[in-house]
Amino acid sequence: MAYIIRTILLLACLCGLLIACGEPDATGTAIPSGATSAGSPITIRGVIQRREVTSYQYGTHTLLDTAGRTLYALTSDDSGLLNRHLSEGVLVTGALRAGYPLDGGPSLLVVSATSRSSP
Repeated sequence: MAYIIRTILLLACLCGLLIACGEPDATGTAIPSGATSAGSPITIRGVIQRREVTSYQYGTHTLLDTAGRTLYALTSDDSGLLNRHLSEGVLVTGALRAGYPLDGGPSLLVVSATSRSSP
């Protein structure tokens, strides 16, 4: 029971932090805008890379911040969408998929749109 309460408190703190941050910052660090629950649309700034071998095996690409840290695993119903802006600064719009992260990996973002942006 104590584990469940701690988990709920941790998730509530993380959601509050993400919501309080608002829009992408000037350094290109990805910060969600709007709601952060699964299925809610968010827009993130970062750099798209193809996913390499990782401890988690989901998503076809990753979104990195300017320091090269993985922010999200990415997938899309449009197979070419994520390849259009490889290694470029982009704004990515999508929705978090419920049930992720897994195996210590990042959250999974289902991408619906991308646009070029300064990192």
